[in-house]
Amino acid sequence: MNKELLNLRFKKIEQSLESSVDIKKERIDYIKQWLQNSTPEQRFQINIFNLVNDHHKVSDLLPVFLYGVKYELLTLNWQLHCPHCNMVTDSFTSLKEASGDSHCKMCEVDFTADFHERVEVTFNLSKDIEDIKLPAFCTPPATLKPVIEFNLPKGAHEEAEIELKPGEYRYFCPITLSKGILTVSENSANTSNEVHIVQLEDRFEITQQTVKPGKLKIIADNPGANIAGLFIHENKLADELALTALKPRLTGMMLQHFPLFTKLFGTEVLSGRERMVISSVTLMFTDITASTRMYETLGDAKAYNIVRDHFDILIAEIEGHGGIVIKTIGDAVMGSFTSTEMAWQALMSAKKRMDAYNESKNVAEKVHLKIGLHRGPAILVNLNERLDYFGSTVNKAARIQSLSGTEEVSFSTEIHEDPATIPILKSEGVKKLKRIQRNLKGIEGEHTVFQFSWADR
Repeated sequence: MNKELLNLRFKKIEQSLESSVDIKKERIDYIKQWLQNSTPEQRFQINIFNLVNDHHKVSDLLPVFLYGVKYELLTLNWQLHCPHCNMVTDSFTSLKEASGDSHCKMCEVDFTADFHERVEVTFNLSKDIEDIKLPAFCTPPATLKPVIEFNLPKGAHEEAEIELKPGEYRYFCPITLSKGILTVSENSANTSNEVHIVQLEDRFEITQQTVKPGKLKIIADNPGANIAGLFIHENKLADELALTALKPRLTGMMLQHFPLFTKLFGTEVLSGRERMVISSVTLMFTDITASTRMYETLGDAKAYNIVRDHFDILIAEIEGHGGIVIKTIGDAVMGSFTSTEMAWQALMSAKKRMDAYNESKNVAEKVHLKIGLHRGPAILVNLNERLDYFGSTVNKAARIQSLSGTEEVSFSTEIHEDPATIPILKSEGVKKLKRIQRNLKGIEGEHTVFQFSWADR
């Protein structure tokens, strides 16, 4: 590690403290100390959650990392993970280079990356400070139930006895990505009860072996690879891993919803032809009641200032509660959240601020909103060099918002069924919740929509 250059880059970040409230000196010092005391393996593709402790949350540390990227202390990596084995199948230093489609060599499966769950954001020190080269590897999921797990540094020899039933088993190294098939069959002509697996530099010496069922002796040698491992499990594709089954990590969706990322790297978007799947996102649409009349009554200049004030309130509360503003259309706002709970918190806080704003205004100057919420899958795209969403979830959220009257909130069944919804509504004094069936323009069938009015609280 070039510590002189490391210190120089940190000084650049510290100088930004004079003009920025996003980072604090003690957090810079903590990250600097961690980088200096950690091992190369820990510094390779840094998961920011590995630095979290009782004193430092992700939201505290991420600004330092983002300024680190800006001042060339760090590089930011977008990594696509296989949904079955969690292996990093592709890595990009720019979202513009990324593709939503990938292939896992270990699982031998094609998949479309989920920006919410399968795209991870990691960090490396800039190559002129330290250039660490480690191979891609996969972490075999617990759902595979491996019958053998060996660590095999170069020159290692391991043995184990196991009992295998008839079937087909895969033996593989998650580091060299070597693969082989072990067939356990009564029809095997092999009378030996030994299976010898030899790891060469980048492959196994034998990739097809057959034995009879029963007690077997597994012998593993690694004369060829600098470091290797050996796993044996049934030769079947594992179920997709739930995000909760994996170590916490900074996902692409989480980073996109961090306002400082947009501020510093607003042009970091997908290429015009690429798209990524988002398994679930909560969308909020808002619109001002009778805004046209406001412009006619108050005049363009005064009405515009009121609309801008309303934007300031909504944007501050959306971003302050873990969301981002995707776009504004006229006087309407489209906001995005990684969780429904965050959306409700932002909405309730914005409502309080809007009420306080209206107290000092006459009737013609008061701002009254019509709001809609919906959660579901979406497609992340590049629209006019900004990240945007496409798909039926976006359309449905907009249609649900159109059902709201003045000072009303309408939301979908998906929002209603979220565990956070009812407790938050009760805590905010919402007593009357209507359930209605409506046709939504351009969307087939009748849809259940829930509504409440702020006036009924």
